[in-house]
Amino acid sequence: MIGYSRVVLIGNLVQDPEVANTPHGSVVANFFLAVPRRRPNHTQSGTMAEEISSIDVIAYNKHAEIICQHLKRGRPIFIEGHLVERRELETGRHTGKIAVVIDQFQFLDPRNLRPDEECLRAWGPALSR
Repeated sequence: MIGYSRVVLIGNLVQDPEVANTPHGSVVANFFLAVPRRRPNHTQSGTMAEEISSIDVIAYNKHAEIICQHLKRGRPIFIEGHLVERRELETGRHTGKIAVVIDQFQFLDPRNLRPDEECLRAWGPALSR
C-alpha cells in the first residue's frame, strides 16, 4: 500500500497546551489549533466568508516541552507534521479521530515587526518520539 501524510498549518492555540507523561516516559503535549479559511460566501454574492477549523495537535518530547513553556492560548504558530489516528488508552483501539503530530514548528510573532527584525523561531524535526 502506498501512502503519504504531510500537513502544514498556521493558526492560533484555542487553549493552553496540556502536558503529560506517557507510560513509556515520553513527554506529550495536546492542544487544539484554530485555523481560519476564507471561502466564497454562497448567500451573499461577491463576498467572502471565514470558516474556522479546530485541529487536534500532538507534540512529543522536546517539542512538547518548548511549546508548553512558550505558547499560551491565542498565540499563533506554524506547524508541519503528519496525520495519526487517536487510540483509546485502555484498549488501544482506534477512535476514528484524526490528529496532527508535529514534526517541526515555528513560533509566529503576533506583533507587526519590520522585515529586518527576527519574528520567527524555528524548531526542526524531533530526535526521538
